Amino acid sequence: MLRAEEGLADIFFASPGLSEYIAYLVSPVPHCSLTRYAQGSMLKTILIVDDSAMIRRIVSQLIQKLGHQPLTAENGLQGYEMAAEVRPDMIIMDIEMPVMDGFEATWRIKSDQRTTHIPVMFFTALGSEENIQQAREAGGIGFLNKPICKEELSQAILDIFGAD
Repeated sequence: MLRAEEGLADIFFASPGLSEYIAYLVSPVPHCSLTRYAQGSMLKTILIVDDSAMIRRIVSQLIQKLGHQPLTAENGLQGYEMAAEVRPDMIIMDIEMPVMDGFEATWRIKSDQRTTHIPVMFFTALGSEENIQQAREAGGIGFLNKPICKEELSQAILDIFGAD
C-alpha cells in the first residue's frame, strides 16, 4: 500500500496492473469529442488542487492530452491564492486536504470578485449527501469521481466550455 502522507484520505493500493491502469488513463482518446480542443479551439487553463502528488500528475497529463494547460496546487490555500493570481478557466478541487479543505477554498474563490466566475468541480472519492450539499453551498458546480477516467474528465470540460 502506498500513501501520499500519513493520515491523509488519499490511499492508493499497488497492484500488478497499476502501471497498465495509469497508461490507460493518459493514453489518447481517439473517440473523445474533446480532441477538437487540441485541433484549434481555445486552450483552457485548468487548476488542479489536490494534496496527492500522484493525482496532480495523472490529472495534469490527462488535461494536457485533451489540449489544455494544467496548473497545480497542493492544498486549498495554495489553490485559492493561485486562482486569484492566475484566474484559470476551471478548477478541479479535492475536498480533504491539509491547510485548507476544498469547501473553504471554494467558498473563498466564489466570494472573491476576481474569481467568482471560475467554475469549480469537486474531485473526490467521497460522495455522501452531506458532501454534495456542502459542495453546493460552497459554490461548486459538480463532482468528478476518483479514480478519474478520461471520458468523465472530457465530458466535464465539454459541459463547462461547450464545443467552442
